[in-house]
Amino acid sequence: MKTINIICIEKNKDMFIVEGIKNYIAKINRFVEINIVYLKGLNKKNISEEELKSYEFRMIANKLEQNSYKILLDVEGDLLDSFQFANFLNKIIQFPNKIEFIIGGVYGVSEELKKIVNKKISLSKLTFSHQLVRLILLEQIYRGFCIVNNVPYHK
Repeated sequence: MKTINIICIEKNKDMFIVEGIKNYIAKINRFVEINIVYLKGLNKKNISEEELKSYEFRMIANKLEQNSYKILLDVEGDLLDSFQFANFLNKIIQFPNKIEFIIGGVYGVSEELKKIVNKKISLSKLTFSHQLVRLILLEQIYRGFCIVNNVPYHK
């Protein structure tokens, strides 16, 4: 079975998000195996934005598989509608390698990370909390698999 990893900084704190994530993981697992890899963040009080981005880059890079298809969620990425995202998912799911979505930290990601990904996408022009982005991404992955597999999605 194909595997998708979502790599992100720090765990979820809000219970409604934790429950929503569990719900979507269970739904997605009928199509692919999906995992969330939580990386420990740093105390942001005595560190610059650039130092934090550099630290997070090293943490993320250590978790990425060499031949995976890497997708960065980035405000400057391609803005796709749900059908375009579904078609994109359907295309990359055919590749033999693991798929890895990357959600950066509170200050975004380093330029180094942007250079090593295969694709950058944006979920919206709006700004969301990083916890909420995880839930939205999972919902869109589930919706995408429903679209390409002609499975009814209850709105």
